[in-house]
Amino acid sequence: MKTAQKKWICLMLLGTMLCCVQPTPAQAGENTVSPMYVQSNRCFVALSFRGTNANCTLTVTGKKGSSKISGLLMLYDSTTGKTVKNWTISKTGSVYSGSKTATAKKGHLYKLSFSGKVYGRNSKNGESVSSSTSKKN
Repeated sequence: MKTAQKKWICLMLLGTMLCCVQPTPAQAGENTVSPMYVQSNRCFVALSFRGTNANCTLTVTGKKGSSKISGLLMLYDSTTGKTVKNWTISKTGSVYSGSKTATAKKGHLYKLSFSGKVYGRNSKNGESVSSSTSKKN
């Protein structure tokens, strides 16, 4: 094999590897990844603190024709390894947007996560959606 051919093959392999390891676009400042969904457009959680209050925000947007959103929103104290609070989410329609509050200790690291389903108009089995973020108080 000629040297020029070897160089060309090496460049092609390097280019292919770089394409495979490109970071997935995420919303600025958040540790989220958005997968491709069939029934939903968006699943997003946000966590903020005001003193010892944790504000836990969830937004799930289903595509046109979505009939229901349900799941579990959980605030977890990573410092102590314990669940702080769980909220069951259930909403008829294609959009859920809401906030919950819980008590949080200063200096602790918290993880807010949502795991749920978005149901289509005639769907008995919902499409799984999830999102999570971590933040220190």
